[in-house]
Amino acid sequence: MSEEGKKVKKKKMGRRGQTILVFSVLMAVVFMQTTLLFAVSMLPTAVSSLVDRTGRGTLVITVGAMNLAGCSPFMFNLWLKGHTLELALDTIADPKALAVIYASAAMGYLLNWGVSGVVESIMTRQGQMRLKEIKRRKKELVDVWGEEVTGEVRLDMYGFAVKDGQSE
Repeated sequence: MSEEGKKVKKKKMGRRGQTILVFSVLMAVVFMQTTLLFAVSMLPTAVSSLVDRTGRGTLVITVGAMNLAGCSPFMFNLWLKGHTLELALDTIADPKALAVIYASAAMGYLLNWGVSGVVESIMTRQGQMRLKEIKRRKKELVDVWGEEVTGEVRLDMYGFAVKDGQSE
């Protein structure tokens, strides 16, 4: 394979992506106070996206939802009391506000951990029950059809069991 074939092609951002990026940057500047509070408040969600090794994104969704729920009252407070930079900075500097916001994100981590454990135990139990059912059904089949159905008996070219010492 040539050197050019080995290179990973970079995905270019299309016009639509560029438009969304420009619009997002403009909105972030216009609503700087909300953006600032949101960026500081949602740090646990950003961290969860880095540490989620499953690749399914369940940790990010759980932590993000709880984190957003924790920062929502402070966002509403910012919007209802004037939407000033001073109020946004005061909220960020308030230890009680940060404790509420980050504790809600921590609840997201705990919720994800707890639910994962419950789901794991339920699925393990279901798997054990299914395995027990498969073994029971296999025994029934062997009783009806003989050991040949297990796949552990040597068969001749016609599909009949070969007894020890017998040639194929």
